Amino acid sequence: MSTVGSNPTPSAVWASKYAARALTEIANTGEVSERVAAADVPIAVAPPPGNPRFPLFDGLRAIAALGVLVSHVGAVTHPSPSFLGDLQAQLAIGVTIFFVISGFLLYRPFVAADISGGREPTMRRFWRRRVLRIIPAYWVALTVLAFLQPLPAVFSSDWWKYYLLLQNNFGLSFNNSGIGQAWTLSVEVTFYLLLPFYAIALRRLGGTAANRRLAVEFVVLGLLALGSIGFRHQILNIIGAGFQGNSAANGFAKSYYDFFPDFGALLTLPVYLAWFAVGMGFAVISAAGHVPGSIGSKLSAVLGRSPNGLWLLSIVGFAAVLAFDRPLRLGEGSWHHVLVLAVVAPLVAPAVFAHKGGQRGVPKRVLSLRWLAWLGLVSYGIYLWHGSVTIMVMKTGLVPAGHGFIVALVVVCALTAAVAAASYYLVEKPILRFKEPHRKAQT
Repeated sequence: MSTVGSNPTPSAVWASKYAARALTEIANTGEVSERVAAADVPIAVAPPPGNPRFPLFDGLRAIAALGVLVSHVGAVTHPSPSFLGDLQAQLAIGVTIFFVISGFLLYRPFVAADISGGREPTMRRFWRRRVLRIIPAYWVALTVLAFLQPLPAVFSSDWWKYYLLLQNNFGLSFNNSGIGQAWTLSVEVTFYLLLPFYAIALRRLGGTAANRRLAVEFVVLGLLALGSIGFRHQILNIIGAGFQGNSAANGFAKSYYDFFPDFGALLTLPVYLAWFAVGMGFAVISAAGHVPGSIGSKLSAVLGRSPNGLWLLSIVGFAAVLAFDRPLRLGEGSWHHVLVLAVVAPLVAPAVFAHKGGQRGVPKRVLSLRWLAWLGLVSYGIYLWHGSVTIMVMKTGLVPAGHGFIVALVVVCALTAAVAAASYYLVEKPILRFKEPHRKAQT
C-alpha cells in the first residue's frame, strides 16, 4: 500500500509528464502534436504517424455511446409515444456522431498528407489499424454474448456472416439475431474499404494546393451527400409502396433494394454516406486550415470563433428534431436524416477547431472532463455490450418490477462501464499496440 509522501510509481510519473505536456498543447492549440503523441501516448491511443491527436473527440465518443445507451434503455422502460420516450429515442443520434467522427479522423490523415506534402497512409497500414481496432473486441463480445444471452444463430451454419460483419446483407431480423447495434460496424467497415480509393481519386482530381483541394472536395462531398439523401428517400418510398400494396417503380434504387432481403438495404453505406461526408468536410477544412491565408484557414477561424454559439445551434437543432420528427421510424424518415446533421455538425465542430478558440468556451471545458474522456476511451466496449446488458438486466430482474427508467439506466450504466473497461484494458489495448508495429511499444 502506498502512503502519503511515498515515491511516485513510474506509471504515475509518466502520466503526470504526459498530462502536463498534453494539456499545455490542448490549451494552446486544441490538438496534441505528433511529437508529444508519439513520445508520451501509449501506442494503443496514438494517432497515425505524422498526425496530431484531437483529444476532445474522446468526450464526443462518450456522448455518442451514452446517447445510444440511453435510447435503448428508454426503448425498454419508457417507449414512445410520449414526450420522455421521444426524447430518449432521439438520443440514438449518437450513431450520427460516430459516423461524423469516423469521417473526420479517418480521412484527415489522407488529405493532410496531400496538402502538406507528407507521407500518405498506405492501404495496408490503414486497413491494419482498422481491423485491429474493430474486429478483436467485436469477436470477443460476440462469442461471449452468444453463450450468455444467448445468441444461437451465432453458432449456427451462418456463423461466418456475423463474424465477418456481413449480417446487414441478410436483413433486419438476421442482424438482430447477433449484436443488434453491430449493424453500424458493417456500415463502418464498408467505409473503411472504400476510403483509401476515394483519397487516391481526390488527390488526382483536386491536387495538393489547399484552396483548389478544398473547392473540389466540397463539390464532390456535396454531391455524394445529396446523392445519398436522395437515394435514401427513394429506398424509403419503395418500402412505403410495398407496405401500401402498390407496385414500386423500377430503376437502380429498386434493383438495389431487391438485392437485400428484409429491409437490408437500409443498413448499407449508401444511405448513410451523408453523415460521413460531413466529417470528411471538416477534415478537409482542418487540414487546409494549417496553410496560412488559405480559405481553409479562414473557415477554421470562423468555426473556432464561437464554440458556445455552435453548441447553442446544436441544441436548437435537437429541439427542432424533437418537435417536428417522430423517432423510431423504420429506417428513419428523410427529414430526420437531414435534421440530425443540424444537431451533430455544430456539436462536433468545436472539437475540430478548438485551436482557433483558445481556452474559451463551454464545449472545451465539457469535453475535457476527465470522467467523460475516460468513458470515451472505453466507448467501443460500451457500444458493443450495452444492448445485451440491458436485455439481461431486464430479464434477470436486477431492476425490480415497478421501477422505471432511472433505476434501469443506473444499473445498466454501471454494469456496462465495468464490462467496457474490461474489454478495453484486457482486449483492445493489448491488441492495439500492434497497429504501428515499427514503433517502439510504450509501457
